[in-house]
Amino acid sequence: MSTLEVRDLRVRFGRAEALRGVTLSLRPGVTGLVGANGAGKSTLIRTLATLQRPSGGQLVWDGQDVTRRPNALRRVLGYVPQSGGAYPQLTPTEFLQYMGAAKRLNARAVDAQIPALLDAVNLSAHAGRPIGSFSGGMARRVLIAQALLGDPALLILDEPSVGLDAEERARFQALLREQGKRAAVLLVTHIQEDLDAAAGRLLTLEGGVIAGETVQRRTPSPVSGPFPLPEWEVARA
Repeated sequence: MSTLEVRDLRVRFGRAEALRGVTLSLRPGVTGLVGANGAGKSTLIRTLATLQRPSGGQLVWDGQDVTRRPNALRRVLGYVPQSGGAYPQLTPTEFLQYMGAAKRLNARAVDAQIPALLDAVNLSAHAGRPIGSFSGGMARRVLIAQALLGDPALLILDEPSVGLDAEERARFQALLREQGKRAAVLLVTHIQEDLDAAAGRLLTLEGGVIAGETVQRRTPSPVSGPFPLPEWEVARA
């Protein structure tokens, strides 16, 4: 399966070095990323999403160096930004069609996929309403749906579940687990519940470098019931 290798990634803004040699691999499964404000999370996310050009290092996708070929990475990428939203005058269906065209996906394939995507984010009943009439959580779910257009092999999600209620959060977590079976997913969130429910490993960014990695081991709940409890174990520090 395809893997994104990040090798000694560096990003400078003038004399300030936001990323100071990030090395990691993203393979199928859900990887969480956490870090304090100023750790470099936003810069790393924007760089992996091809929105920020690196100052040094390599991005290698499926064995091919794509550092200076952002379009090669964009073809396999689904992205949910932390801020920004869908066009309020469009309906979810229209917005997904627009994003499919922007991603240069086959229009018929997009139209065929839209019903399943809207169902996955529980918006089928609102497919014809303008997004501007939606709550913040509903609008966020539209962005999650657009990230899944074309079945991307790489998903980068920046605080994707902000604004979701408990029911929709549980649905989102199940969707994440399903996507992780076939795609490399990087989940940036401050919501521990999402990490516990979906991520198999957790990276900590500190001062522009990866400062630690933990992996999740699930153990049976001491309370009678089928639900395992997440436990995080240090993989590297």
